[in-house]
Amino acid sequence: MNAGFIGSGVLFYFGMLLFVPLLENTGAAAVLLIFGMLHAAGIAFVGLVNGSPENEKLGLLAIHGLRAISAIVAGNLAAITSRFTLAELRPPAWYRGADPILGLCSALLLVLHAGLPDGTWERGSVYTFMVWELLTGLTLTFLFSSHTSQLSRH
Repeated sequence: MNAGFIGSGVLFYFGMLLFVPLLENTGAAAVLLIFGMLHAAGIAFVGLVNGSPENEKLGLLAIHGLRAISAIVAGNLAAITSRFTLAELRPPAWYRGADPILGLCSALLLVLHAGLPDGTWERGSVYTFMVWELLTGLTLTFLFSSHTSQLSRH
């Protein structure tokens, strides 16, 4: 799991470096890049400094917690910001239906320890941007492959 978090952060970082230059030079693209980098660093550090009992004894859970907050909040804010940056690419309607606001609501309920066990809210806040990452990857693959095939026909 920790290797998965580290790999996710590294791959997300490189994905952002490849994707953002394709966008128009707008404020939204710059904000997306900032949120993306905060998310990538946060999720990678969650894997490097996990929430294990050993790290609790070493007093490292504060680092884990701060990086988890960075990964969750910045990941969901990157997903929200991407709506503005991807609008110029005209993504399909099913992509625009993905709602990362639910992730931020779950994060708030996690902080408040509301109702359900914390693990439920933690997963709700993480799975939203993971689904967004998957949908964004599929959407960009579809958009760029159809754009490339249209160019090759001319």
